[in-house]
Amino acid sequence: MQNGTSTKSPLPSPLAHEGPPSGVNLFTFARISAAAAEIDRPLAEILAKESLTDAQWTEVTLFWARRMGEDARNAEPRVALAFSDAFAKAQDALKPVVVLSPEAWDALVLAIDDAPDGPARVLAERGLGMADFSRLTRHWARALARPSEGM
Repeated sequence: MQNGTSTKSPLPSPLAHEGPPSGVNLFTFARISAAAAEIDRPLAEILAKESLTDAQWTEVTLFWARRMGEDARNAEPRVALAFSDAFAKAQDALKPVVVLSPEAWDALVLAIDDAPDGPARVLAERGLGMADFSRLTRHWARALARPSEGM
């Protein structure tokens, strides 16, 4: 701070001028990340389909994590918000949302909240994974925000 004003670096970060490694743009990164989050097949299989190696995926992941961090430091989380939206859309496109009644959703949330060992066991007992829980959370957040449209 000088004279009570913020002093942001006048030079843009080097990341602003670098393209993403291996040509993996943010939306492709989100799509691959969503597929990996399903944990229904090995990451190596997902990467092979995308013609990426583990080393390339690590480089891509670090690049986009740095971009999100850079935005956060500048109080402009545009990259993180775009990733979050693209990831959710990609994840929702992979599998349908499990059909649960409002009562079943409530029971699931309470069981997870009461589970001392976290959500994995509770979800597994119901044949669900964390990706399913993410889809359900988004579904119920939208449904509860618009109760007149039915659940």
